[in-house]
Amino acid sequence: MKRKVPFALVILGLIILGLCLVVFARGDPTEEFIISLVKSRNRDISDGEAREIAKSSLKWCQARGLSLWSVIAIMEQESNFYAEAISPTECRGLMQLSEVALQELLRQGYIPSYDLGRILEIDYNISLGTAYYLFCVRLANNDRREAIARYYMTSKPEDPDAQKYADGVLAKRAIIVREFEEFQETRR
Repeated sequence: MKRKVPFALVILGLIILGLCLVVFARGDPTEEFIISLVKSRNRDISDGEAREIAKSSLKWCQARGLSLWSVIAIMEQESNFYAEAISPTECRGLMQLSEVALQELLRQGYIPSYDLGRILEIDYNISLGTAYYLFCVRLANNDRREAIARYYMTSKPEDPDAQKYADGVLAKRAIIVREFEEFQETRR
């Protein structure tokens, strides 16, 4: 003998299933925030590029124990999230890496090798850029301001230009942190 399930119970089950799908479809809120941030700062970027920047930033910051918001702020300051940015001084990619910086990373043992032909690839650039920032953080004994100044000018963090750079990055970082807090509030 078949039992009939009350119609209201079926509807309730479907509603619960739909809510679960919505919650799980939203994805990682930090990743979604970074995608939104990148797209708001660089209107020309594709969804795929913004997602790759978010995923790579999360992956490499976690792997290297770095402040995600500091790295994102450096990236915004350096390239405004343009993956193919090349400066007049030949710094390249999202994190504006110079060959001199890469050679120093190699010499210090932070990376086993590098390939300039891949430097504009999003994940590759972020992996090298976070290795360089880690080098700067260690030189600065975990002092965020000094580490950011060293990212700009490794040997002279006290230089007025390096200090101005650090001010700009730290201001961007503060804005990003505030925007992330607001983003989290809207998700509750």
